[in-house]
Amino acid sequence: MSDVMFVCSELYIAALEGRTEEVVKLLTGSSHPRGIHRGACCSTSEVTAERSTLLHIAAGEGHCSLITELCRRDSTLLSSVNSSLDTPLHSAARSGHAEAVDAVVRLATSSVEEDRLRETVGGRNSDGDTALHLAARHGHGEAVEVLVKLAPELASDVNGAAVSPLYLAVMSGSVRAVQAIVGCGNASAAGPTSQNALHAAVFKGSEMVSLLLGWRPALATDIDTNQSSPLHFASSDGDCSIIEEILTHAPHSAYMQDSDGLSALHAAALMGNGPAVKLLLKFCPGTADILDNHGRTFLHAASLRGHSSIVSHVTKNRMLDNILNKQDREGNTMLHLAVQAGEYNVVSKLLSSGKVQVHIMNNEGHTPYDLIENTTAFFSMVRRFYMSMAHNSGHRGKTI
Repeated sequence: MSDVMFVCSELYIAALEGRTEEVVKLLTGSSHPRGIHRGACCSTSEVTAERSTLLHIAAGEGHCSLITELCRRDSTLLSSVNSSLDTPLHSAARSGHAEAVDAVVRLATSSVEEDRLRETVGGRNSDGDTALHLAARHGHGEAVEVLVKLAPELASDVNGAAVSPLYLAVMSGSVRAVQAIVGCGNASAAGPTSQNALHAAVFKGSEMVSLLLGWRPALATDIDTNQSSPLHFASSDGDCSIIEEILTHAPHSAYMQDSDGLSALHAAALMGNGPAVKLLLKFCPGTADILDNHGRTFLHAASLRGHSSIVSHVTKNRMLDNILNKQDREGNTMLHLAVQAGEYNVVSKLLSSGKVQVHIMNNEGHTPYDLIENTTAFFSMVRRFYMSMAHNSGHRGKTI
């Protein structure tokens, strides 16, 4: 602490407000702050409590004339770092001051030795972020444009969390930033847990998705650590225009299964995304037969979660009759699961269809009625409806 010279308040305020002439006077001693003897002067080596230099302050506020003056006096400020290992370029990028970013990079290119240029322009802070990561994270499209123009190699870097500037730009929702980065042919699309930028884009809108698929179509079949594809994400909660675009670029992605064996159709059914279910069945009807790790179809998933509108749609589709009585690895049909979950609306839809077989036993020898028989009075309506339908279908079970 004893060798640290903290910036005096007058110099700090002058730098913060971009008053270049006053900063120069304070640095040369022609003006002096209260408490400093006449003839003494401030120094460019003075720092804030977070070890930010005058150049950090000027860059963070976008004061280009002050940036130029400070670098003329002391070019080593360009590679200075604060307690978070931010360089002045980090400060400019985080604040989104594109002109300041341009000024710092150009000054570094002309003033810093070649072996230190990468450290200055591509320096990483304590989180492993470059200046491009910060500009992208905060959605500063113009600053991103400047950085990728002057230092395109930054687009291929990932930070300490293995996340790329492109992924962060997508998350920020800045189309301008994304456009700038995909203009770099070697840009990384990496995101957390092995996701790519398209995984994030499906929740940000169709324009973002179109940009990424037009740039790198192979993103559609990349998987994360759970083996989920972007289509899994889109099907769970995305709009149909995005799902359709992904399917257009990579129709086989509809057949991809995650670590639980779930397809995009399963994901849509689990989340009750009826429009997505209909679209996926239209584009890829063969996916209806995909079984997850429990041997369940998407209809098992919808029944278990109580999504009766999806169940109703399926029961009206003659091409899907073959899965209505499908048993999982434990021998349960979707009717078993709906009964177990207490989903009355699903049970009524299945029974009303007249297509489900009420006598099928699971691996424990239980029919759906057997499961109903021991439920509480809360499900009495379910039992009455079931027995009525079972009687009409010719099933003879125990009376209630």
